[in-house]
Order: sequence, then C-alpha cells, then structure tokens
Amino acid sequence: CGGGGGGGALPPLPRVQLVESGKDSLSGGCGVVVISYDLAVRRAAELRAAGFGVAIADESHALKEPESQRSKALLPLLGGVRRLVLVSGTPSPSRPAEIFTQAKLLRPGIFGRRQDFERRYAAAHQGRFGWDAKGASHVKELHAVLMHALMVRRTKAEVQSCPGH
Repeated sequence: CGGGGGGGALPPLPRVQLVESGKDSLSGGCGVVVISYDLAVRRAAELRAAGFGVAIADESHALKEPESQRSKALLPLLGGVRRLVLVSGTPSPSRPAEIFTQAKLLRPGIFGRRQDFERRYAAAHQGRFGWDAKGASHVKELHAVLMHALMVRRTKAEVQSCPGH
C-alpha cells in the first residue's frame, strides 16, 4: 500500500490472530491476539511465550476478582503487554471495589493500594465478619477519575453513527 501524494507510506499494520479453539496455533510475533478467557487460561503459557504486543480483553469485568482462577492466570499476562485495551459494556459496576483490578491493569499506580481504594470509593471498613468493601462512596469523584484517566465511553448510537457502519 502506498500513501497519498507526498505523505509517504503508512507503517505496516500489526499481524492479528484470532484464536477460536484449542486447536488453533499460536504463532510467535503476533502484534495482536484475540482469544476467549477460557482458552487464554488454558493456553496462558503459550501466550506468554508468543511475546505479543497488544491484547484486547472484551468483557473485562470478568477479571474483577483477583483471586479467581481466570484472573490469576491472565492478570500477569495482560499486565506484561505493551498495549492493553479493556472493553466492557458494564464498565461501572454497582460496587466500586470491582473496578480496581481493571484500573490497576491499565494504570498500576493510579489508585495506590487496593485497601486504600476500597476505603475511599467502596466505603470499606472492618466489619463483624472481616473486611467489607461492598459499599460505595465518593462515586462522582471516582467517575471523574475513570473518565479522565482510563475510560473512553461510547454509546450504541454513537458507534452505529460511525462512518462505515
């Protein structure tokens, strides 16, 4: 492909690989790998070895629990890529504590320690049965920080009105 008059050639696009089953090969050197969470958990070692540069995690709210098997397998992998895009139709959960893991993946130091984040935004406290971070506090502040530093929000109508759709 050549560029328009005088602009020069565009840089080559990264190689994109869609992994749809456990039988699909994972070739090294891919710029972008698209894979389901279940397959990624089963093939985490292969994904690490492939050394890809970009990961797109759709339905990223599925990574909200850092102690889940899925998160334990995938958070180190996703945290190690050069470019990471987290996509979710449910970006603002009913419990602010649920967004911490995703925020930490994208901007590791933005909110400090989990416990500090939960105190500020999840009204966390030591309850009768242990740490309770099921509430919400400073919600407008959290929303402002997320929109300014982490999120790009598009409504369905905005996406459908894009050229070429």
